[in-house]
Amino acid sequence: MPDQPVLTVIDAHDSSRESLMAHVAEELRAKALVGDSFLPALLDRETTFPTGVDFGRFRIAIPHIDPEHVRTRASSCAATTAPWDSRRWTIRPARWMSG
Repeated sequence: MPDQPVLTVIDAHDSSRESLMAHVAEELRAKALVGDSFLPALLDRETTFPTGVDFGRFRIAIPHIDPEHVRTRASSCAATTAPWDSRRWTIRPARWMSG
């Protein structure tokens, strides 16, 4: 593993959550940053624990995976302008409690 993590930026035009994750996984696999098990594990984890957050004008998802599926520490940023429905958390307004 290199001493410094790798940052990969991907300009994607995928129209579904699954195709976007597949696109990112293929880019990372082509650079030998992840193994073949990465995409199935990523899809499974996102199905079980979705990471999307809806901020109104934009949505962010922060999918992540267990270390046995990666070869090199890396972060990826994928941006798409295509509309797609991410699975997301339910955000509730914070309530302040005082004693």
